[in-house]
Amino acid sequence: MPDAKKPKIPITFLLHAGATLIMISLLNWMIANYVPFSIDKIQQSYLIFYYHFPAAISCSIFFLMVLIGSIQVLRTGSPAWDRRARVAGQVGLVACTATLATGSTWASAAWNTWWDWSDARLMTAAIMWLTYAGYVLLHDQIDDPVKRRRYAAVYGILAFVNIPLTKYAVEWFGKTSHPEKFFDSDSASVIAQTRWFGVIAFFSLYLLLYRWRLAREATKERLETVLARVRRIEEGGSV
Repeated sequence: MPDAKKPKIPITFLLHAGATLIMISLLNWMIANYVPFSIDKIQQSYLIFYYHFPAAISCSIFFLMVLIGSIQVLRTGSPAWDRRARVAGQVGLVACTATLATGSTWASAAWNTWWDWSDARLMTAAIMWLTYAGYVLLHDQIDDPVKRRRYAAVYGILAFVNIPLTKYAVEWFGKTSHPEKFFDSDSASVIAQTRWFGVIAFFSLYLLLYRWRLAREATKERLETVLARVRRIEEGGSV
């Protein structure tokens, strides 16, 4: 009996993965050879910024995707939009975790503290992480799919308030240890080029994770639909 064929990985996914690997490798080369090795006040500890900033931007984009998907769920009741929003929340939470981890590591190296409870941006980012962790967990707490989609959509819309709170925390709540600007005009252009290239590279990585998770969730939902039909046939007494 011939072996069952394994599902093939789409060529577009492989190309996406290859392009992402090249971009991250190039980013690492730029960090090692292109940007200043150290800057005033915080010296070479600032280099983690090229990983911290892309993670922060990526998590904001994916949380925006949660907002858009949630609005669409309330408008249409579509399971597909719920799936997109749910997976965006999962990937956004991964990026948010990377943001907090790199931020804490940077703080430890630059200011000799892993966490500053008085820093408005640190605290609002932590609250954002907890909020979206709740969003992800909510999908496992309600059995009825229609109610689950509706409640999660409302939650996903309300959760987006965390984005402007975190973005403008320094301006609105005052500066503490978190710097708004930490490099001089001589290095600004090089640093800006590298950090935005890093945003593209790491967003590509998180988008790759999003595509993978979305495909798995779609397959899982199709399987659950088939199993539900089988159970209904069995309960109906069909032979």
